[in-house]
Amino acid sequence: MLSLRVKLTLYYLAILTAVLLLFGISIYAYLSRSLLMTIDEALDYQVKRIERNMAVSVSSELTEPLPLIDEDLDQLLMISPQVSQVIDDFGRITDEMAARDEYHLDVDLDYLKTLETGRTYFDSVKTPNGKDLRVAIRRIADLDGDGSYYLRLGQSLGSIEIARRRLLIILGLGIPLALLMGSYGGLLLANQALRPVDRITRAAEQIGAGDLSERVPATSKMDEIGR
Repeated sequence: MLSLRVKLTLYYLAILTAVLLLFGISIYAYLSRSLLMTIDEALDYQVKRIERNMAVSVSSELTEPLPLIDEDLDQLLMISPQVSQVIDDFGRITDEMAARDEYHLDVDLDYLKTLETGRTYFDSVKTPNGKDLRVAIRRIADLDGDGSYYLRLGQSLGSIEIARRRLLIILGLGIPLALLMGSYGGLLLANQALRPVDRITRAAEQIGAGDLSERVPATSKMDEIGR
């Protein structure tokens, strides 16, 4: 049968384990989401900037100035996407720049047709060569109002995967170490809490053995045991 000390220590470890696991999962999820949001904001800015530059190059006599991109550049991560594509309304890639051939993205015209004009969509995809990319797609109406085209940028998720793996290593080493230290601390707390009970038990055993001069030790602390 487990002693009370062991039971108290195990209860303490169970609660500490649940807290640390919840904390670790929360940190991992928060980091992953924050990194993706940072890349999404940077891709969205790049897409809007390319859209504006293309509009300026297509029409030199705009009836009204194009709106400026409302972004705080100091808060943006400056990235250089691994792939950028211009896709026409028929699903044909009319312009493409890719860092390497392995970053090429195929076109799903049925999906592109479901996108709203003037809105940037984000998705995490895997290329045919196994590269993980964060992709931003924006459907843009032609200046003449007849038809539309698509801008698609892809940023490698390699840096995010490295950050995730490092965080997992840190959590994988830190949580067991914290539990080991916590088990020692829990055992110390259990010993400290039960020490007065041990003194009372020893005194009661001596009284029960016939030593009527023995007295139960009193404590100056008026806690549960003192009372």
